[in-house]
Order: sequence, then structure tokens, then C-alpha cells
Amino acid sequence: MKGMTVGYTGLHIEYDADVHVSAVLRSHGYYVMAVAEGAACDAAATGCGNCDFGDYTLFCMAPVAMASALVGTVAMPRTLRMLVAFNPTLLARVPHECDAPDYTFFGYSLHEALHMSVAEYGIMSGCVGDIVGELPHENDSYKGAILARHVIRILDYAQRFYDRQFAMREEECKAAVGLYLDSMDGYIASGRMASEGVPSVGECAAVVGMSEAYFSDMLLFVTGRTHECLMTERRIEAARRMLATRCVSVRSVAEHLAFGSEAYFRYIYKKITGRSPEQGAADA
Repeated sequence: MKGMTVGYTGLHIEYDADVHVSAVLRSHGYYVMAVAEGAACDAAATGCGNCDFGDYTLFCMAPVAMASALVGTVAMPRTLRMLVAFNPTLLARVPHECDAPDYTFFGYSLHEALHMSVAEYGIMSGCVGDIVGELPHENDSYKGAILARHVIRILDYAQRFYDRQFAMREEECKAAVGLYLDSMDGYIASGRMASEGVPSVGECAAVVGMSEAYFSDMLLFVTGRTHECLMTERRIEAARRMLATRCVSVRSVAEHLAFGSEAYFRYIYKKITGRSPEQGAADA
């Protein structure tokens, strides 16, 4: 299949593709999944660590303007071993099953690429082979849905393999979460939250050098919680310490920790602790 290009409405498959093909497809509204030989990739640019597989690298990229797409090719090798691109209209042939934005890895940066083993590449290649095998069939009422489901299989395998990569990077991920939590605790203690507000997930992702999507998924993997949930828990814990001094009012605590209003603070405090702020202060 070397050098072969095949397609269907909303679907493009290419072997040994020039990297700039991915940019053109993205600029035309396609989601692109491109596999390159691991040896051809820059380990630092693609984020390949000591605990990662080094056989193949998968880049998952969402549609963007041409200029941004071309910038993204800098970290990729000139030749891509296998490229799968699809337009969201293809997945619409199987409504209610999935949508491309549901797969958050399309929001990852190129330095957060997926590093696959030979076995994992074989699975991906087999899925693409099933698509190629379906294409010669006549354009009946089933073909679009069958192709869409083959693409969904590829997406699901990519998600599985990314989960495996998170597991292999567990210690690294825990260290990043620790850095994030220490940074947020320091921010809360500084008193800046009253005037600057609660940091966004994007701002916190920048602290640990990650994209917002990768950071959010990493948090869920390590803690089982979102950034918003963790920030609320940290703020409530800070509130408990402040109230325990019995030197501050409930209103001032709510303002200091950017809860927006005393009523909302009371609601969140009781929801998390099961006690009112006054009862929490008395317990301390």
C-alpha cells in the first residue's frame, strides 16, 4: 500500500503522505490522525520520554486555519507513514454514537503526541485496512455508516492507547499534579484571588507546561477530578482554616476566596462539608 491514496466523501486515507497534506486537510475542516516512524521524530518536540514506546508516533490534530496548520508541521517528520483524515459530516452518518470533539486528544499539543508500540500500530493499521477494504464496495445505504464506525474504532483505540500512556507516565503525572496543587495553594494563600479571581484551567495548564486538554485529562487520570472541582475543594479547605481562627466573618471569607457571594459560599461549604460555616468554625 506504499504511496496509496484513497478516499470517500468526508474521508481521506493516504500512505507515505507528505506532512503538508495534513495541513491542507486541516485547513479544509478535517480532523487528522497521522502516524510517523518513531525514529523519524524529534523526541523532545513530540514529548517522547524514557518510559514511552519509541516505535511509532501518532499525531491527532483538529481543523485550523492554514497558517496555524503549517506551523504545526514543524515538529513532524516530512513523510507520514499513514494518514487518516475525516470531516465531522462523516460521523454524522451514525448520529448519537459519537462526535469528534468528544475525543479530547484532538486538543493536545504536538509535544503531547501518542507514542505507540509495534503491536498498537498493528491494531491501528488493521483498522485502516478495514476502511480500505470497504471502499471498493458499491455506494449503498450502508457504506457511509460502516466507514464512520471504522473511523470510530480508530478513535476509540487512540483513546485506549492514550490511557495506557498516562498509566506508563504515572509518576510524571503525579509530580505535575503536585506542582499544580502547590502553585494553587500558594495563590490562595497570597490573597490575590479576591482581586484576580479563580485561575482558569488554561492558566493552570500553563503552569505545568501542558495544553488545556492534556492537562484536564491528566488531572482526571491522577485524581478523578476536574480542575474546577479541585479548586473548589482547595478553597473550602482554606475557608475552614480561616474560619477556625474565629477572627474573620463568613462574608469576608467568601470575598477573599472569590466565591462571588456569601450565599453561594454557604451553599458550596455545606455541600462539601455537610456543615454550615458557623458549625465548621465551632467544630474547629
